[in-house]
Amino acid sequence: MSEYQLYEFQTLDRALTDADLTYLKSLSSRVELTATSARFNYSYRDFRGDPVKVLERCFDMMLYQANFGIRRLVIRLPIEIATPDLYEPYCVSHLISVKTTSKSVIIDLNLVHEDYYGWLGEDSCLPGMIEIREALLRGDLRVLYLAWLQTGFAEDYALEWEEAIEPPVPPNLKKLSPALKHFVDVFEIDTDLIAAAATISETAQSPTEPIEDWIAALPEAERNQYLVRVAKGEKYVGAELMQRLRQQFGQPTATPHTETGRSFADLVAAAEHK
Repeated sequence: MSEYQLYEFQTLDRALTDADLTYLKSLSSRVELTATSARFNYSYRDFRGDPVKVLERCFDMMLYQANFGIRRLVIRLPIEIATPDLYEPYCVSHLISVKTTSKSVIIDLNLVHEDYYGWLGEDSCLPGMIEIREALLRGDLRVLYLAWLQTGFAEDYALEWEEAIEPPVPPNLKKLSPALKHFVDVFEIDTDLIAAAATISETAQSPTEPIEDWIAALPEAERNQYLVRVAKGEKYVGAELMQRLRQQFGQPTATPHTETGRSFADLVAAAEHK
């Protein structure tokens, strides 16, 4: 079986510039480019350069798949509105990491599994996951917990099942979004294991948000500051404003269930009885 690797990149906050396009073409003459995405595939060769640095320079998300046992989703979040302290409890050495740079927070889900060996389709999988990034910025940590569930089966770096205590269990694990279902499919996460974990996951309804009323309730000086920043072309102002409005006026959201005491072995045993 020949080696096959597929890199997919997506930008969500802006279109690629001419300089970006020139740079990406320099990495491979066979790159498939659009105004917001790039796709590289290789057989018997490897990516020229560091894919995470390419992400930091040009993109917001990257999905890497290799038919020798690797699936990797990397998400770049703007440091102005990301909350790395919430992400770090889900980190597992070599497999799930959170890195803060001068401009970004990089979440790296780098999973290895024996089920990832074999044939890979050539269809693009990243577009079905792009909503995960916005969900993370809203404080939805389900993708991190789902990735943690898969680390127990990782080759070389697997968790010690009896000793590994689960991180905070986020709400709404019982009903996953289409993007999270797609993530589960691509990363082949056991649905019985998810169901076992979800037994203590709270169900939280997404409240209706009267954004117009919230904005009207802001002090005029603060509203003007946001308008000036928009007029100057600052990125992420909308996301930052929504965070501010939710903190000031929104209903309290369900928080992750912490200190459950369940080990990974407990979850596997519960999944086996499903």
